[in-house]
Amino acid sequence: MDTVVILDNDNKWILNYKRMLSNFPEEAEFRFFQQPEAAMEYLSSNQAAVFACEMDMPLMSGDEALSMVEMMSPDTVGIAIMQGREAAKALDIFNRHQIHKLIVKPFSFPEEIQGPIRSALAHYREQIESGRHYREMIQEFAAVNRKQDQILAGMEEKKQRYDGIFDVAAGIIRGNIHSEAARLTPEENKRITGFCVDLLHEFMHYYLFEERNSVFQINFLLNLFHFPGKSRSFKILNETGKDIPQATMQKLSYGIFLGGYYCRQALAKYRASVKISIEGPYYALQMDCEHPTDGDVFLFGEEARFRLRRFLEEIAGKMSDHMELEVKDAGFSAKLHYRQET
Repeated sequence: MDTVVILDNDNKWILNYKRMLSNFPEEAEFRFFQQPEAAMEYLSSNQAAVFACEMDMPLMSGDEALSMVEMMSPDTVGIAIMQGREAAKALDIFNRHQIHKLIVKPFSFPEEIQGPIRSALAHYREQIESGRHYREMIQEFAAVNRKQDQILAGMEEKKQRYDGIFDVAAGIIRGNIHSEAARLTPEENKRITGFCVDLLHEFMHYYLFEERNSVFQINFLLNLFHFPGKSRSFKILNETGKDIPQATMQKLSYGIFLGGYYCRQALAKYRASVKISIEGPYYALQMDCEHPTDGDVFLFGEEARFRLRRFLEEIAGKMSDHMELEVKDAGFSAKLHYRQET
C-alpha cells in the first residue's frame, strides 16, 4: 500500500485533512505530521509515494522540507500547499522543486485535496512502473551480453584447443600433399585431396558446431561405415557403462571417424570393431580392422595408402593424449587415449 505524508503545522488543517480524506477512494496509508522534524525522521526510514507540504511554516519552511525530501527520496511526488495570498510565489516554487500539484488554501470540498493526491499517486506508480521496466530491460540486456560473452568465450576456447588439429588439416588442403605426391597417379592425387577436404569438414562438424550425445554419435558413425551386405562390417561398443561427456565424445567420435573413413575410402571389404573403455584417468578407444589379402581389396595403391595413414596419424596424435598404432598385412590396430575431463 502506498503512503501519503502530509505536513502542516496548523492542527486545525490536520483535522480538516483527516476528515476530507476519510473516504479516499483508493488504497493508501495517510501519515499526518505537524512537526517538520518528525516528518523528516519518518521519511528517512520509510518510503512515501506522495509528500504534501504546507509552504508557510515557522521553524522549517515548506521550501526547505521539499528540498530535503527530494534528496532523501527522489521518487516521492511532491505537492505544495499554499495560502491564496501567496499564489504569486507559486511559479518560483515550481521552478525550484519537482512539484506535481499545487493546492491553494482555503478549500472546503474533499475533492480539492483528493484530486491532487490521486493524480500524484498515479504519477508515482507510473514512475515506479517505468523504472521497473527500465531495470528489467537493463537486466535482459545484461543477461544477453553475458550469454554472448559465454558463447564467444566457449568458441574461443574451442578454437584455441583445436588449432593444432586444424592447422594439420588446413596444411594438407593448402598443398602439402602435392609437394610429396610425385609418385601418385593423377587419379590417386585427386582422391586423396578429396579425402583431406572431408577430414577438415568433419573436424568442423565434430568440434566446432555439433553438440550430440554419445548414442546419437555412435548411430551416426554406424550409418557412415557399417554396410554388412557389401562385406563392410563396422561395430562400436561402449564398455564404460555410462553416457560419455559431450566434450570427450566429440574427440572419440572424430577418432572413430578417422579410422572408419580410411576403411571406407581405401578398402573394398573390411571388418572393423571399436571399443570404448576407461583405463585409469583416460578414456581408451581401441579400433581393430581386418581385411582380405587377396583380390582387389585395395581401392588405390600402396603409396597413396601410406600418405593417408601418415595424415591420419598426425591428426589422431594431436587430438589424443597418447596413441599406439600397428599396421599389418591384413589390417591395422589403433589405440587412442583421452584424459577424462573434470
